[in-house]
Amino acid sequence: PLHLRDNLYQLRYRRRRAQDAAAYAHQTPTRYVVELCAGMSSAVKYHLLDDPHAVGLSIDLRSNEFLLKHVPPNLHARFTPVGSTDVEHLTYEKLADIVRKAWNISLDQVDVYHHSPMCQSLSGATRDRTNHFAPDKITPITTLARYHLRCLQSVFDIFRTLHKQRFGGIIHVENPQGGFTHLPDVQSMAALPGWRIIQHANHCANTCHLDKHEYTAKLSTYLVYNVRADLQLRCCNN
Repeated sequence: PLHLRDNLYQLRYRRRRAQDAAAYAHQTPTRYVVELCAGMSSAVKYHLLDDPHAVGLSIDLRSNEFLLKHVPPNLHARFTPVGSTDVEHLTYEKLADIVRKAWNISLDQVDVYHHSPMCQSLSGATRDRTNHFAPDKITPITTLARYHLRCLQSVFDIFRTLHKQRFGGIIHVENPQGGFTHLPDVQSMAALPGWRIIQHANHCANTCHLDKHEYTAKLSTYLVYNVRADLQLRCCNN
């Protein structure tokens, strides 16, 4: 539900023109979207529905069968599931190999990266009400929280490398509002040029006709890169 269409088109066409204006003069560029810890692949599904030239790739610990189940069959031809993949061990080089095998492009040619870190321990959305972090909100005190933090750090290492390369696309990271923004890794990313935190947004208030299923009214926080400075996301009235 994070709609950055105008921003995305501006960045994509500007980058492609700069690379080779003649080559793209009579073509509609493909939109490449990668979703990490994808779950039901909500971000990828939006882009596949929004743009008939978009292709999506979802990475998750769950199986390919699970990933395919949550993407409509008519979109499967443009969707690449990469299941049974633990992002704790995902590196820039490994992700580059996955994307190269899927689309024959490099990571800097991807238009959108979306990441949904594990909310069970990294936010206030845990269902079992376990305190996964110490009162300082930054020290993990459970095995699960330490694992989830390592996963987050692995993905952020990839994003930092892209940032150093002056990546021209868009990155957004979403987590239910809670302790996420207190984490040092999140704070350090937000301090980098081009990155910022959008503190308050509701999924249900940022949907459009392309969002086919209901979203909860939970408050979320977004860590975003390379989006318009004036972008604001809506909150519910209730």
